[in-house]
Amino acid sequence: MVSTRGVKLKFSEGEKVLCYEPDPAKTKVLYNSKVLSITVGKDESGKRLVEFLIHFQGWNSTWDRFVTEEYVLKDTEENRQLQRELAEKAQLTAGGNLYKRERKKRRRKLSERISESLEAKRVCDSPSTEPEPAPDLGELSDQSTSGADDDVVPIHLSDAIKRHLELDYRLVTQENKLSKLPCTPNVVTILENFFRHWAMKQLNLSDKSNLSNNSDKTKDFDTIFRNLNLCKEVADGLRIYFDFTLGSLLLYRQEKEQFRQAVSQPASTYYPGGLPGSIKQEVTDSDCEDKFNHEGEDIARKKSLRSSHKVVTGHEHTNGKPHPAHLTSLSTCSGASTSSMLSGTQCPRLSALISQIQEWRIVPPSAYSIQPAPPSLIYGAIHLARLFVKLPELLQTTNMSDDKLEIVLEHFGYFLKYLEDHSEWFGISHYKENPDSLSDADH
Repeated sequence: MVSTRGVKLKFSEGEKVLCYEPDPAKTKVLYNSKVLSITVGKDESGKRLVEFLIHFQGWNSTWDRFVTEEYVLKDTEENRQLQRELAEKAQLTAGGNLYKRERKKRRRKLSERISESLEAKRVCDSPSTEPEPAPDLGELSDQSTSGADDDVVPIHLSDAIKRHLELDYRLVTQENKLSKLPCTPNVVTILENFFRHWAMKQLNLSDKSNLSNNSDKTKDFDTIFRNLNLCKEVADGLRIYFDFTLGSLLLYRQEKEQFRQAVSQPASTYYPGGLPGSIKQEVTDSDCEDKFNHEGEDIARKKSLRSSHKVVTGHEHTNGKPHPAHLTSLSTCSGASTSSMLSGTQCPRLSALISQIQEWRIVPPSAYSIQPAPPSLIYGAIHLARLFVKLPELLQTTNMSDDKLEIVLEHFGYFLKYLEDHSEWFGISHYKENPDSLSDADH
Protein backbone atom coordinates (compact mmCIF):
# COMPACT_ATOMS: atom_id res chain seq x y z
CA MET A 1 0.00 0.00 0.00
CA VAL A 2 1.27 3.47 -0.94
CA SER A 3 0.98 6.36 1.51
CA THR A 4 -1.81 8.85 0.78
CA ARG A 5 0.38 11.74 1.92
CA GLY A 6 0.74 14.30 -0.85
CA VAL A 7 -1.92 12.59 -2.97
CA LYS A 8 -4.88 14.77 -3.88
CA LEU A 9 -8.02 12.80 -3.12
CA LYS A 10 -11.60 13.61 -3.99
CA PHE A 11 -12.95 12.15 -0.74
CA SER A 12 -11.62 11.98 2.83
CA GLU A 13 -11.80 9.43 5.64
CA GLY A 14 -14.96 9.82 7.69
CA GLU A 15 -16.76 11.74 4.94
CA LYS A 16 -20.42 10.96 4.34
CA VAL A 17 -20.95 10.15 0.67
CA LEU A 18 -23.28 8.39 -1.74
CA CYS A 19 -22.04 5.14 -3.22
CA TYR A 20 -23.32 3.09 -6.15
CA GLU A 21 -24.18 -0.56 -5.65
CA PRO A 22 -20.76 -2.17 -6.30
CA ASP A 23 -22.18 -5.46 -7.60
CA PRO A 24 -22.73 -5.05 -11.38
CA ALA A 25 -25.23 -7.92 -11.31
CA LYS A 26 -27.57 -5.92 -9.09
CA THR A 27 -29.78 -2.92 -9.75
CA LYS A 28 -27.88 0.36 -10.02
CA VAL A 29 -28.83 2.51 -7.03
CA LEU A 30 -27.07 4.94 -4.67
CA TYR A 31 -26.72 4.21 -0.95
CA ASN A 32 -26.05 6.55 1.96
CA SER A 33 -22.48 5.69 2.85
CA LYS A 34 -19.35 6.68 4.72
CA VAL A 35 -15.65 6.48 3.79
CA LEU A 36 -13.91 4.37 6.43
CA SER A 37 -10.42 4.38 4.95
CA ILE A 38 -8.47 5.10 1.78
CA THR A 39 -5.74 3.01 0.17
CA VAL A 40 -3.43 4.05 -2.65
CA GLY A 41 -1.68 1.33 -4.61
CA LYS A 42 -0.95 0.28 -8.15
CA ASP A 43 -2.93 -1.82 -10.58
CA GLU A 44 -1.53 -4.60 -12.76
CA SER A 45 -0.22 -2.10 -15.30
CA GLY A 46 1.59 -0.08 -12.65
CA LYS A 47 -0.82 2.85 -12.66
CA ARG A 48 -1.87 4.47 -9.42
CA LEU A 49 -5.04 2.95 -7.97
CA VAL A 50 -7.05 4.71 -5.26
CA GLU A 51 -9.68 2.67 -3.43
CA PHE A 52 -12.12 3.68 -0.72
CA LEU A 53 -13.41 1.36 1.98
CA ILE A 54 -17.12 2.16 2.07
CA HIS A 55 -19.57 1.46 4.87
CA PHE A 56 -23.21 1.44 3.73
CA GLN A 57 -25.06 3.21 6.52
CA GLY A 58 -27.60 1.04 8.28
CA TRP A 59 -26.05 -2.15 6.90
CA ASN A 60 -24.00 -4.70 8.81
CA SER A 61 -20.26 -4.09 8.48
CA THR A 62 -19.88 -7.42 6.66
CA TRP A 63 -21.11 -5.53 3.58
CA ASP A 64 -18.33 -2.92 3.71
CA ARG A 65 -16.57 -2.79 0.33
CA PHE A 66 -13.49 -1.36 -1.33
CA VAL A 67 -14.54 0.61 -4.41
CA THR A 68 -12.80 2.91 -6.84
CA GLU A 69 -13.55 6.61 -7.19
CA GLU A 70 -16.13 6.29 -9.96
CA TYR A 71 -18.51 4.50 -7.56
CA VAL A 72 -18.53 7.37 -5.06
CA LEU A 73 -20.37 10.71 -5.23
CA LYS A 74 -20.37 13.75 -3.00
CA ASP A 75 -23.39 14.07 -0.72
CA THR A 76 -25.00 17.04 -2.46
CA GLU A 77 -28.60 17.95 -3.18
CA GLU A 78 -28.03 17.30 -6.88
CA ASN A 79 -26.72 13.80 -6.18
CA ARG A 80 -29.54 13.21 -3.70
CA GLN A 81 -31.95 13.91 -6.54
CA LEU A 82 -30.09 11.36 -8.66
CA GLN A 83 -30.38 8.90 -5.77
CA ARG A 84 -34.16 9.38 -5.69
CA GLU A 85 -34.44 8.99 -9.47
CA LEU A 86 -32.43 5.76 -9.46
CA ALA A 87 -34.54 4.41 -6.62
CA GLU A 88 -37.73 5.10 -8.57
CA LYS A 89 -36.25 3.58 -11.71
CA ALA A 90 -35.10 0.50 -9.82
CA GLN A 91 -38.68 -0.26 -8.83
CA LEU A 92 -39.60 -0.58 -12.51
CA THR A 93 -37.06 -3.35 -13.15
CA ALA A 94 -37.44 -7.03 -12.35
CA GLY A 95 -35.32 -6.50 -9.27
CA GLY A 96 -37.35 -3.46 -8.42
CA ASN A 97 -40.60 -5.39 -8.68
CA LEU A 98 -39.13 -8.00 -6.39
CA TYR A 99 -38.23 -5.25 -3.96
CA LYS A 100 -41.82 -4.00 -4.02
CA ARG A 101 -43.11 -7.47 -3.32
CA GLU A 102 -40.68 -7.87 -0.43
CA ARG A 103 -41.87 -4.57 1.06
CA LYS A 104 -45.47 -5.72 0.88
CA LYS A 105 -44.48 -9.08 2.34
CA ARG A 106 -42.75 -7.33 5.22
CA ARG A 107 -45.84 -5.25 5.93
CA ARG A 108 -47.96 -8.40 5.99
CA LYS A 109 -45.58 -10.24 8.28
CA LEU A 110 -45.36 -7.26 10.61
CA SER A 111 -49.03 -6.35 10.43
CA GLU A 112 -49.80 -7.78 13.84
CA ARG A 113 -46.85 -5.96 15.38
CA ILE A 114 -47.91 -2.71 13.71
CA SER A 115 -51.50 -3.10 14.91
CA GLU A 116 -50.32 -3.70 18.46
CA SER A 117 -48.11 -0.63 18.32
CA LEU A 118 -50.91 1.58 16.99
CA GLU A 119 -53.33 0.26 19.58
CA ALA A 120 -50.80 0.97 22.34
CA LYS A 121 -50.38 4.50 20.99
CA ARG A 122 -54.15 5.08 20.99
CA VAL A 123 -54.34 3.97 24.60
CA CYS A 124 -51.43 6.22 25.57
CA ASP A 125 -52.96 9.16 23.70
CA SER A 126 -56.30 8.84 25.55
CA PRO A 127 -55.53 9.19 29.28
CA SER A 128 -58.21 9.90 31.84
CA THR A 129 -56.40 13.09 32.89
CA GLU A 130 -54.82 15.66 30.62
CA PRO A 131 -51.02 15.24 30.61
CA GLU A 132 -48.38 17.82 29.80
CA PRO A 133 -47.44 17.96 26.09
CA ALA A 134 -45.28 14.97 25.20
CA PRO A 135 -42.34 15.49 22.85
CA ASP A 136 -42.11 13.53 19.63
CA LEU A 137 -38.42 14.47 19.54
CA GLY A 138 -39.01 15.87 16.08
CA GLU A 139 -36.81 18.85 16.83
CA LEU A 140 -33.90 16.61 17.74
CA SER A 141 -32.61 16.77 14.21
CA ASP A 142 -32.48 18.85 11.09
CA GLN A 143 -31.88 15.68 9.13
CA SER A 144 -34.24 12.89 8.21
CA THR A 145 -33.81 9.42 6.87
CA SER A 146 -35.53 8.55 3.64
CA GLY A 147 -38.23 5.98 3.02
CA ALA A 148 -41.97 5.54 2.76
CA ASP A 149 -43.97 6.06 5.91
CA ASP A 150 -45.82 2.80 5.43
CA ASP A 151 -42.56 0.88 5.79
CA VAL A 152 -41.59 2.36 9.17
CA VAL A 153 -40.75 -0.45 11.57
CA PRO A 154 -42.72 -0.05 14.81
CA ILE A 155 -40.81 0.02 18.09
CA HIS A 156 -43.03 0.22 21.15
CA LEU A 157 -41.87 2.47 23.99
CA SER A 158 -43.35 1.75 27.39
CA ASP A 159 -45.10 4.43 29.42
CA ALA A 160 -42.11 4.52 31.79
CA ILE A 161 -39.63 5.22 28.98
CA LYS A 162 -41.98 7.85 27.54
CA ARG A 163 -42.15 9.58 30.92
CA HIS A 164 -38.36 9.68 31.08
CA LEU A 165 -38.26 11.21 27.59
CA GLU A 166 -40.94 13.75 28.44
CA LEU A 167 -39.08 14.85 31.57
CA ASP A 168 -35.85 15.04 29.58
CA TYR A 169 -37.53 17.20 26.94
CA ARG A 170 -38.88 19.61 29.55
CA LEU A 171 -35.62 19.87 31.48
CA VAL A 172 -33.48 20.53 28.41
CA THR A 173 -35.75 22.74 26.32
CA GLN A 174 -37.72 24.61 28.99
CA GLU A 175 -35.72 24.55 32.22
CA ASN A 176 -32.19 25.18 30.89
CA LYS A 177 -30.73 21.85 31.98
CA LEU A 178 -28.01 19.70 30.43
CA SER A 179 -26.96 16.14 31.16
CA LYS A 180 -24.01 15.75 33.50
CA LEU A 181 -21.12 14.35 31.50
CA PRO A 182 -19.74 11.77 31.51
CA CYS A 183 -22.90 9.88 32.31
CA THR A 184 -22.78 7.02 34.79
CA PRO A 185 -23.19 4.44 33.44
CA ASN A 186 -22.24 5.33 29.88
CA VAL A 187 -23.78 3.72 26.79
CA VAL A 188 -20.96 1.19 26.39
CA THR A 189 -21.32 0.00 29.99
CA ILE A 190 -25.12 -0.20 29.67
CA LEU A 191 -24.89 -2.34 26.54
CA GLU A 192 -22.21 -4.60 28.00
CA ASN A 193 -24.20 -5.14 31.18
CA PHE A 194 -27.38 -5.73 29.20
CA PHE A 195 -25.69 -8.52 27.28
CA ARG A 196 -24.44 -10.15 30.48
CA HIS A 197 -27.87 -9.80 32.11
CA TRP A 198 -29.65 -11.25 29.08
CA ALA A 199 -27.13 -14.06 28.62
CA MET A 200 -27.25 -15.19 32.24
CA LYS A 201 -31.04 -15.06 32.17
CA GLN A 202 -31.06 -17.33 29.12
CA LEU A 203 -28.77 -19.81 30.86
CA ASN A 204 -30.94 -19.77 33.97
CA LEU A 205 -33.97 -20.52 31.81
CA SER A 206 -32.19 -23.43 30.13
CA ASP A 207 -32.66 -26.95 31.37
CA LYS A 208 -29.35 -27.57 33.14
CA SER A 209 -29.96 -31.29 33.23
CA ASN A 210 -30.22 -31.33 29.45
CA LEU A 211 -27.01 -29.34 29.11
CA SER A 212 -25.16 -31.70 31.42
CA ASN A 213 -26.59 -35.10 30.64
CA ASN A 214 -28.45 -35.08 27.35
CA SER A 215 -26.69 -36.91 24.54
CA ASP A 216 -27.72 -34.08 22.26
CA LYS A 217 -26.05 -31.42 24.44
CA THR A 218 -23.75 -30.30 21.60
CA LYS A 219 -26.82 -29.18 19.68
CA ASP A 220 -28.10 -27.39 22.78
CA PHE A 221 -24.83 -25.52 23.13
CA ASP A 222 -24.82 -24.57 19.45
CA THR A 223 -28.24 -22.99 19.95
CA ILE A 224 -27.02 -21.09 23.01
CA PHE A 225 -23.92 -19.82 21.20
CA ARG A 226 -26.00 -18.70 18.24
CA ASN A 227 -28.50 -16.83 20.42
CA LEU A 228 -25.79 -15.13 22.47
CA ASN A 229 -23.93 -14.03 19.36
CA LEU A 230 -27.14 -12.56 17.96
CA CYS A 231 -27.58 -10.56 21.16
CA LYS A 232 -23.98 -9.36 20.86
CA GLU A 233 -24.59 -8.25 17.31
CA VAL A 234 -27.66 -6.27 18.34
CA ALA A 235 -25.83 -4.63 21.25
CA ASP A 236 -22.89 -3.63 19.08
CA GLY A 237 -25.23 -2.42 16.36
CA LEU A 238 -26.91 -0.10 18.86
CA ARG A 239 -23.50 1.28 19.85
CA ILE A 240 -22.61 1.94 16.21
CA TYR A 241 -25.95 3.62 15.52
CA PHE A 242 -25.52 5.73 18.65
CA ASP A 243 -22.00 6.91 17.81
CA PHE A 244 -22.96 7.70 14.21
CA THR A 245 -26.23 9.50 14.92
CA LEU A 246 -25.97 11.28 18.27
CA GLY A 247 -24.55 14.53 16.93
CA SER A 248 -26.80 14.73 13.88
CA LEU A 249 -30.09 13.16 15.01
CA LEU A 250 -30.41 12.79 18.77
CA LEU A 251 -29.63 16.20 20.28
CA TYR A 252 -31.77 19.22 21.05
CA ARG A 253 -30.23 22.46 19.84
CA GLN A 254 -29.61 23.47 23.46
CA GLU A 255 -27.17 20.55 23.71
CA LYS A 256 -25.16 21.14 20.54
CA GLU A 257 -22.40 23.23 22.11
CA GLN A 258 -21.98 20.82 25.01
CA PHE A 259 -21.67 17.96 22.52
CA ARG A 260 -19.08 19.82 20.45
CA GLN A 261 -16.93 20.41 23.50
CA ALA A 262 -17.45 16.91 24.91
CA VAL A 263 -16.34 14.97 21.84
CA SER A 264 -13.34 17.24 21.26
CA GLN A 265 -11.70 15.86 24.40
CA PRO A 266 -9.81 12.57 24.67
CA ALA A 267 -11.67 9.84 26.51
CA SER A 268 -8.94 9.89 29.17
CA THR A 269 -10.25 13.32 30.23
CA TYR A 270 -13.36 11.58 31.53
CA TYR A 271 -11.68 8.35 32.62
CA PRO A 272 -8.16 9.25 33.83
CA GLY A 273 -7.83 5.83 35.43
CA GLY A 274 -8.93 3.98 32.32
CA LEU A 275 -11.96 1.71 32.64
CA PRO A 276 -14.62 2.63 35.21
CA GLY A 277 -13.91 0.84 38.48
CA SER A 278 -16.56 -1.85 38.14
CA ILE A 279 -15.05 -3.20 34.92
CA LYS A 280 -11.43 -2.06 35.22
CA GLN A 281 -8.87 -4.43 33.69
CA GLU A 282 -5.16 -4.15 32.99
CA VAL A 283 -5.20 -4.43 29.21
CA THR A 284 -3.34 -2.49 26.55
CA ASP A 285 -4.13 -2.24 22.86
CA SER A 286 -2.03 0.12 20.76
CA ASP A 287 -4.35 -0.38 17.82
CA CYS A 288 -7.47 0.57 19.78
CA GLU A 289 -8.29 3.80 17.97
CA ASP A 290 -8.19 2.20 14.53
CA LYS A 291 -10.24 -0.75 15.75
CA PHE A 292 -12.83 1.47 17.42
CA ASN A 293 -13.25 3.88 14.53
CA HIS A 294 -13.60 1.08 11.99
CA GLU A 295 -15.80 -1.15 14.14
CA GLY A 296 -13.14 -3.79 14.68
CA GLU A 297 -12.30 -4.19 11.00
CA ASP A 298 -8.77 -5.12 9.90
CA ILE A 299 -8.39 -2.38 7.29
CA ALA A 300 -5.11 -3.84 6.07
CA ARG A 301 -6.81 -6.94 4.70
CA LYS A 302 -6.79 -7.54 0.95
CA LYS A 303 -8.95 -5.14 -1.04
CA SER A 304 -11.52 -7.51 -2.44
CA LEU A 305 -15.21 -8.26 -2.13
CA ARG A 306 -15.60 -9.56 1.38
CA SER A 307 -19.04 -11.11 1.40
CA SER A 308 -17.56 -14.44 2.47
CA HIS A 309 -15.79 -12.94 5.50
CA LYS A 310 -17.63 -12.57 8.75
CA VAL A 311 -16.64 -9.32 10.46
CA VAL A 312 -17.07 -9.10 14.22
CA THR A 313 -17.18 -5.90 16.16
CA GLY A 314 -17.19 -6.81 19.84
CA HIS A 315 -14.03 -7.27 21.87
CA GLU A 316 -13.29 -9.56 24.80
CA HIS A 317 -10.08 -8.99 26.74
CA THR A 318 -8.76 -10.86 29.71
CA ASN A 319 -5.20 -11.17 31.03
CA GLY A 320 -4.06 -8.94 28.19
CA LYS A 321 -5.21 -11.34 25.46
CA PRO A 322 -8.30 -11.03 23.30
CA HIS A 323 -10.95 -13.72 23.09
CA PRO A 324 -12.83 -14.23 19.82
CA ALA A 325 -15.61 -11.67 19.65
CA HIS A 326 -18.09 -14.43 18.86
CA LEU A 327 -18.48 -17.21 21.39
CA THR A 328 -17.09 -20.52 20.23
CA SER A 329 -17.86 -24.10 21.12
CA LEU A 330 -15.80 -25.03 24.18
CA SER A 331 -14.55 -28.47 25.13
CA THR A 332 -12.63 -27.57 28.31
CA CYS A 333 -12.93 -24.99 31.02
CA SER A 334 -10.61 -22.00 30.66
CA GLY A 335 -9.80 -22.02 34.35
CA ALA A 336 -11.64 -18.78 35.03
CA SER A 337 -13.90 -18.52 38.05
CA THR A 338 -17.54 -19.36 37.56
CA SER A 339 -20.70 -17.93 38.98
CA SER A 340 -22.48 -19.34 42.00
CA MET A 341 -25.17 -20.84 39.82
CA LEU A 342 -22.66 -23.45 38.65
CA SER A 343 -21.40 -24.47 42.07
CA GLY A 344 -20.64 -28.16 41.89
CA THR A 345 -21.52 -28.44 38.21
CA GLN A 346 -19.94 -31.15 36.07
CA CYS A 347 -20.21 -29.11 32.86
CA PRO A 348 -16.89 -27.39 32.09
CA ARG A 349 -18.20 -26.02 28.79
CA LEU A 350 -20.97 -24.16 30.59
CA SER A 351 -18.49 -22.89 33.16
CA ALA A 352 -16.20 -21.57 30.43
CA LEU A 353 -19.15 -20.01 28.62
CA ILE A 354 -20.13 -18.06 31.72
CA SER A 355 -16.54 -16.88 32.06
CA GLN A 356 -16.65 -15.55 28.49
CA ILE A 357 -19.98 -13.85 29.13
CA GLN A 358 -18.63 -12.07 32.19
CA GLU A 359 -15.48 -10.93 30.41
CA TRP A 360 -17.04 -9.73 27.14
CA ARG A 361 -16.38 -6.11 26.15
CA ILE A 362 -18.11 -4.26 23.35
CA VAL A 363 -14.96 -2.14 22.90
CA PRO A 364 -11.38 -2.79 24.04
CA PRO A 365 -10.50 -1.22 27.42
CA SER A 366 -8.01 1.17 25.82
CA ALA A 367 -10.95 2.84 24.07
CA TYR A 368 -11.20 4.80 27.31
CA SER A 369 -8.06 6.73 26.37
CA ILE A 370 -8.50 7.52 22.66
CA GLN A 371 -9.15 10.91 21.08
CA PRO A 372 -11.65 12.15 20.18
CA ALA A 373 -13.84 10.44 22.73
CA PRO A 374 -16.64 8.35 21.15
CA PRO A 375 -20.11 9.56 22.24
CA SER A 376 -20.93 6.11 23.62
CA LEU A 377 -18.26 6.61 26.30
CA ILE A 378 -19.63 10.01 27.34
CA TYR A 379 -23.43 9.87 27.12
CA GLY A 380 -25.81 7.55 28.91
CA ALA A 381 -29.27 6.10 29.30
CA ILE A 382 -31.48 9.05 28.33
CA HIS A 383 -29.70 9.72 25.04
CA LEU A 384 -29.72 5.99 24.30
CA ALA A 385 -33.48 6.00 24.91
CA ARG A 386 -33.79 8.84 22.38
CA LEU A 387 -32.17 6.59 19.77
CA PHE A 388 -35.20 4.30 19.88
CA VAL A 389 -37.42 7.19 18.78
CA LYS A 390 -35.36 7.49 15.59
CA LEU A 391 -34.62 3.80 15.00
CA PRO A 392 -37.86 3.11 13.09
CA GLU A 393 -36.74 5.60 10.43
CA LEU A 394 -33.16 4.34 10.44
CA LEU A 395 -34.22 0.72 10.02
CA GLN A 396 -36.09 1.68 6.85
CA THR A 397 -32.75 2.10 5.09
CA THR A 398 -31.39 -1.33 6.00
CA ASN A 399 -31.39 -4.32 3.71
CA MET A 400 -32.44 -6.69 6.47
CA SER A 401 -34.37 -9.89 5.93
CA ASP A 402 -37.77 -10.24 7.57
CA ASP A 403 -36.55 -13.07 9.78
CA LYS A 404 -33.59 -11.09 11.06
CA LEU A 405 -35.73 -7.99 11.53
CA GLU A 406 -38.05 -9.98 13.77
CA ILE A 407 -35.08 -11.10 15.87
CA VAL A 408 -33.71 -7.56 16.10
CA LEU A 409 -37.07 -6.16 17.17
CA GLU A 410 -37.37 -8.89 19.79
CA HIS A 411 -33.98 -7.95 21.24
CA PHE A 412 -34.92 -4.27 21.17
CA GLY A 413 -37.87 -5.21 23.35
CA TYR A 414 -35.60 -7.01 25.82
CA PHE A 415 -33.26 -4.04 25.94
CA LEU A 416 -36.02 -1.46 26.46
CA LYS A 417 -37.35 -3.56 29.34
CA TYR A 418 -33.82 -3.59 30.79
CA LEU A 419 -33.69 0.22 30.55
CA GLU A 420 -37.12 0.49 32.14
CA ASP A 421 -35.98 -1.67 35.06
CA HIS A 422 -33.15 0.77 35.79
CA SER A 423 -35.05 3.93 36.65
CA GLU A 424 -32.03 5.10 38.68
CA TRP A 425 -30.31 5.94 35.39
CA PHE A 426 -32.92 8.62 34.69
CA GLY A 427 -34.23 11.68 36.49
CA ILE A 428 -33.33 15.23 37.43
CA SER A 429 -30.28 14.19 39.48
CA HIS A 430 -28.50 13.44 36.18
CA TYR A 431 -28.79 17.05 34.97
CA LYS A 432 -27.04 20.34 35.67
CA GLU A 433 -27.67 23.97 34.79
CA ASN A 434 -27.03 24.96 31.18
CA PRO A 435 -24.44 27.77 31.35
CA ASP A 436 -25.58 29.11 27.98
CA SER A 437 -29.21 29.38 29.20
CA LEU A 438 -30.44 28.70 25.69
CA SER A 439 -34.15 27.99 26.02
CA ASP A 440 -37.09 28.09 23.70
CA ALA A 441 -38.10 31.34 25.36
CA ASP A 442 -35.01 33.01 23.92
CA HIS A 443 -36.17 32.44 20.34
